[in-house]
Order: sequence, then C-alpha cells, then structure tokens
Amino acid sequence: MKRWRTWSAIARLAPLAACLSCSGYGGPVSITLDAGTGEVPTPGDVRAGPASDTGCNASLCGAECVDLQANVRYCGACTNDCTALPNVDPSKVQCLAGSCDATGACMAGWAQCGADVGCATSLSTQANCGACGAACAEPTPTCAASSGGAFQCVSGCSGATPTRCNGSCVDLQSNAADCGACGAACASGQVCQEGKCKCPPHQLLCPPSASCVSSCEVCAGASFACKSIHACVPKCSWCSGEDCK
Repeated sequence: MKRWRTWSAIARLAPLAACLSCSGYGGPVSITLDAGTGEVPTPGDVRAGPASDTGCNASLCGAECVDLQANVRYCGACTNDCTALPNVDPSKVQCLAGSCDATGACMAGWAQCGADVGCATSLSTQANCGACGAACAEPTPTCAASSGGAFQCVSGCSGATPTRCNGSCVDLQSNAADCGACGAACASGQVCQEGKCKCPPHQLLCPPSASCVSSCEVCAGASFACKSIHACVPKCSWCSGEDCK
C-alpha cells in the first residue's frame, strides 16, 4: 500500500509542475501533503499565496500558519512582533486579541505609560520616578535609585549639607538663613552655631534691638554700654581708656 501511494504521489506531481507558472503564483509553490492520506493534493489544491489557499485555518505569515490574535511574534499582522517592542521581556509579553500587551513584561526601570507602545517610559526621570506620573518636586526634586534598585524622589543633598531648604542644600547647624530648621533665619549680624542663632565671637547680644555689638559699643542709647546679653549698664562702667569715648 505504501509503495502504491508513493508511485501515486509521483504520478500526480506531473500536473503540478505544469502549473508552476500559472497566473497568480509567479514564484515557488508550497505543496502541503494531505494530513490524512500523506498524498500530494490535486493540482487544484496547490498551496501558495494567501492563507485561504494553503489549508491553514488561521493566517499565513511566510511559511508559518499562525493565529494573528494570539501569536506573540505575529500579533495582529505578520510584521508586528511583540517581542521586539522596546524594553520588554520577550518571555512575558503577550498578544491579546491581536494587540501586544506589555503588562508585567517591562524590564527593570521601564514602564508602559499612557499611549506607550511597549515599555518606552523610563522610571528614572523627574516626571516619572518609580511609577508612571510620579513626579518629583521640592523638597525632593531628584529621582534616584534606592539601595534596592527602585527609583524614588530624594532631596539630592548629602555630606556637609544634608538638608534641602528653598531649593538649596544646607547645613541646619550652621546656615544663618536656615538655623535649626528651614526658614529659621538669624537676625542681622548673628551667626548660626549648633542650630542656634548667636553673636559672633567677642560680641554680645544687646537688647532691646537684639543686635550683636562689641563689648564697649553703645547699647540702647548714648548713656549705656553693653555688659551682658541680658542688660545694659551705665556707659564706661566696665570700659577704660579709648573704649569709653
């Protein structure tokens, strides 16, 4: 029986050869053996060209019979390869109803945001930091990777100036404009030491103006000189020589 089928198949190739230049083909002819009999089909069943002529019940992309609604390499069209989309994991991207779906398939640091085709949005930017639409702003305007690799908004300050105040990195222990806290400014002439406003060395805080003055400078009028940070005493009570003029 097998020998008869072989000779039968050879005999039926002759009329197929005559059809190689038939109108509408103009190229190599693909011949599909009958799945049930293993025989070459009749000339009218030569498979070439569109899927409807090949015995393929789905779509023909090159030599492959595929389902354009679900095939990840031929999704919706023979030229649409979901695995070639930007920044996707080829093993996780899907073809659903003829459209590529990158949900859960983005490589680390990338996302499918809005109308993105594939995972085209970087999660390391100020506008999309760690997630779609997660924008960074003061006092954490910088997008940076954490120790675990995820991106998050941070101040961008470190070292000697670890705190961000009004758009700048400062040291709250020594910055006169932000002494102890952002916006806590020291009075004119004062300095910030250990997070507190103080007078510079060799000067005292003289009320009621709360200004810093040298030890024999006039305080609260011509008749007083500053002796301590709490009170003024009669001029020259603790000065001498030229300092008392």
